[in-house]
Amino acid sequence: MKFNYILLGIASVIIILVMSKKGLKEGQASVGTAPRTAPGGMCAARDIVRIGNRWEDCCVQCGQGYSTTSTRGDGGRCLTCDVRRPLPKPVTCASITCPKGKTRNTTQICKDTGCTETDCCSKIPREEIPNCIKHLGWGKNCLECNGTKGYRLNSAKDNCEMIPIVQIPNCSRQRSWGKHCIDCNIGYKANKIRDKCNLIPIENCKTQEREICLVCNEGWEPSSNGRKCNRIPKADIKHCTKQREWGAHCYECGNKCSGRRPSENKEKCEPIPINNCAKQTEILCESCKYGYKLSKNARKCLLGRIENCARQEGVVCGECKSGYRLSENRRACTILPIKNCSVRNESDKKELDVFEEPDECSKGTESEDTSENTSEDKSTGQSKGKTKELLGADFASFAAADAKQRDGFRSLFGGEGCSGFGKNNLYSICF
Repeated sequence: MKFNYILLGIASVIIILVMSKKGLKEGQASVGTAPRTAPGGMCAARDIVRIGNRWEDCCVQCGQGYSTTSTRGDGGRCLTCDVRRPLPKPVTCASITCPKGKTRNTTQICKDTGCTETDCCSKIPREEIPNCIKHLGWGKNCLECNGTKGYRLNSAKDNCEMIPIVQIPNCSRQRSWGKHCIDCNIGYKANKIRDKCNLIPIENCKTQEREICLVCNEGWEPSSNGRKCNRIPKADIKHCTKQREWGAHCYECGNKCSGRRPSENKEKCEPIPINNCAKQTEILCESCKYGYKLSKNARKCLLGRIENCARQEGVVCGECKSGYRLSENRRACTILPIKNCSVRNESDKKELDVFEEPDECSKGTESEDTSENTSEDKSTGQSKGKTKELLGADFASFAAADAKQRDGFRSLFGGEGCSGFGKNNLYSICF
């Protein structure tokens, strides 16, 4: 048993020697050519260090100017040496982000425990801004300016500036800042927020230019200054029974027997002209034309009868009764002479007889003549043919030529025509 321990001891010594020699070669390869104990070299001291199951010659102390970059082996005694790295710079507040309202001190060195907001950030002092009514609370920062006094916040929000004045058309007196009218010009009125002067419409005005009315609606007229429309007063039109509510305009001048009618411009009632009246005063006729007789109420001129005329046409006779002949002017029928009569009795000349016409306005009341009143001459005793119109007549010449024996009379249409011509004249009593 004792012998075995001796053999084991010898074997251990042999192993240590072999490993030491091998480790020396590896140590030399790993540390280069540096001397084993060079005080100024990379390794200042070396030693045999057990690494795992082997022994190596390791550097156990780095030289001056070198630092340990790694350790291994027996308690970390085997060192790897390298050039010494500079010490890290001290930590400052540059890495800290401060909240709003605080400023950062970038030169402040943090404690060993690190940088904190308390160490690095300090509150920004508040700066007062004139006319600022709502401040952010720190620095020169305004949230709202005094708008009632005409101030507004600038783009940088660090100052309150005066709001510039904006000119308002048709404003006579304006506030010193902004767009606000105190008084508008005549004819204009400010809107609710007083930033505009609107034209005031003139009541009953049809055409308005600025504050002046050029043309008013019907029934109204511009005032002297043109700033309003006045109602046109109702005129007093004599004899008018139906009148418009303003101005001089008459629709009706009494009933159909009044003898008056509205004038062409409707501004008055004028007398209705009496047919065949030679002289008329108001609604009465003083004298009638030849062949007509004034009615009892002087409101008409009635056609007079031509005595002994068988066919009267207006104021002339177309044909006389038997025993009578037509005068040259055809306005009388004279009796034919009786052969061998020495004394002849003729009736006394009577007052001109007339063709009576029904007149519902002849009771003495003022009446208006209507379109039914005679507008053309009428006669009785004439045929039912067309109304005959006198185209023209030289009665004396025609009477002379009627016998077709004098003046070279020739019928214009041939046959027994009533028109013809002679040497010097054209004769016609055509109707």
